[in-house]
Amino acid sequence: VSAFVFAVLAGAVTGLLDPERLTPRWEFQLDMLALQVLLFGLVYRYAVREGDNNIYQQAGVLSAFVLPRALFLVEVSPECVPAPLSCGPPLGYLNWNMLAQLGKHLLTGGLVLGACLYGLERSFSVGLIRRFGGAAKVTDA
Repeated sequence: VSAFVFAVLAGAVTGLLDPERLTPRWEFQLDMLALQVLLFGLVYRYAVREGDNNIYQQAGVLSAFVLPRALFLVEVSPECVPAPLSCGPPLGYLNWNMLAQLGKHLLTGGLVLGACLYGLERSFSVGLIRRFGGAAKVTDA
């Protein structure tokens, strides 16, 4: 619950700052972000188990959701040519406009899912929810 609250607040703030707000595309993307927050919460709970205190594992789960979303939301510039994709400076594959879009989507996705991660960790620490237990230990009989 608290993870959802933190994520919704972050999503609402970043959503309202979007200059393309209140369009069908914006609403669809916001709905898909809400679905992604739900899936992130489920995956995170099972991926970061009891006894795991590895910040790299936590960051890896976060990155596995933030990076593909950000890359998928980048709109290819009209000046790009295919086979092989070439869009101009500074990187050839990504131009300045595409890099700006990527940065925006990394920031907004990172804020929303980072807030969800914070909410999950707080919920774990106060006992509101529990991490998924580790694998059962095998003992010799």
